[in-house]
Amino acid sequence: MKTVMSNKLTKVMCVSLILLGLSPSVFAYPPDNAAVLYYSTFIHLENNLSNETSKMLSDLARGETKPNDKSREILKKNRFAIDTIVTAADLSECDWGIDYSRGFDTMIPGLSTAKKTAYLLIADARILDEQGDYKLAFQRCLTAQKMGRHIADKTIISNLVGIAIDAMAYKCTQDILSHTSSNPKTLNWLKNELMKIGSIPFSLKPSIEAEGQVIRMYMHIERKEEKIATIREICGDDMDDTTKSALDQFRNADEEYFAKARAYNEKIFSDIIAAMDMPYPQAYAKITKLCERPAQDAKKIPHATLTAVLAPALTKVYSLDIRRRTHANAMLTAVDIYIINAKTGKLPDAIPASLPKDMFSGKDFEYEKTADGFILRCQGRDLLKDEVHEYEFKVAK
Repeated sequence: MKTVMSNKLTKVMCVSLILLGLSPSVFAYPPDNAAVLYYSTFIHLENNLSNETSKMLSDLARGETKPNDKSREILKKNRFAIDTIVTAADLSECDWGIDYSRGFDTMIPGLSTAKKTAYLLIADARILDEQGDYKLAFQRCLTAQKMGRHIADKTIISNLVGIAIDAMAYKCTQDILSHTSSNPKTLNWLKNELMKIGSIPFSLKPSIEAEGQVIRMYMHIERKEEKIATIREICGDDMDDTTKSALDQFRNADEEYFAKARAYNEKIFSDIIAAMDMPYPQAYAKITKLCERPAQDAKKIPHATLTAVLAPALTKVYSLDIRRRTHANAMLTAVDIYIINAKTGKLPDAIPASLPKDMFSGKDFEYEKTADGFILRCQGRDLLKDEVHEYEFKVAK
């Protein structure tokens, strides 16, 4: 699918959404559809944030630089945009008005500017943290996460944008906690808010299912020439033997071939989705094999070729999703530890039972006290990066 950040396209979609939403309560605010507010804000930011400015906000949001007069001025000028996104993120309904029936030609506007918007929110959180307004700083991070869930929607690429926003927001939340870790009221509020965030649907499965449906849209004899053109556009002159074989097959394929291709693809994607319910090490191995199988099968089963050419690298996407969910669990575990410290004046010697788990192992996080706080360490390896993740938390003295 095509990701497009075209000012003209986004403006047209925004106006269309507004017109579609007209009703007797035309002046009601906010609108029922959060996408209307997002699109209008994206237009504003695309016109008012240069690449240089976006880079500055990105560095600040990630904690790589400190707030300065210029970044404070940028945030001040975009206060209305921030307030609009806060309103949008609190709405339950978000329909982006995207025509998924167009398959790989589907245009998904706004993803690039959505990340800029997240930079704006989290950069503002950094400045609020510096000013000592910790609760509002936390709220900015929570707003970014709500927006990320609206963005994740039904495609793998938009899901990945949501994952990236989540990671940035959690890192900022970790840093803010190091300054406000002695306030039990704020900590209990944050725990409840993080649990609410966790209850908002954010699953990779619908995105994978939708990806399979898009691929199968092309597995019909009447779309044969369109499919050949699509493959040529994707691969250009860099075609492997499997892709060349696919093109040769398509020229002579009949409806029976495409019916078998659809059934094969649906089975592969169904098995991948089912494997995601297994423990991480087994799921990773199973999904890896399933992603590799079409290329192997294509050597002896011609109708497997389409899936071999078009299926995305789902093992990587699956691991990124597990990393996101593990980070979320680490944050909830950490807040409980902070609450104990706030109530007793000291960190516990061991983490309480029944707290969220490390999704890589299915076990409790390893807990280690340090000179200035504590570390939560996964017991299972991230097989994609071949490393064990750990999360460091500092405690205010």
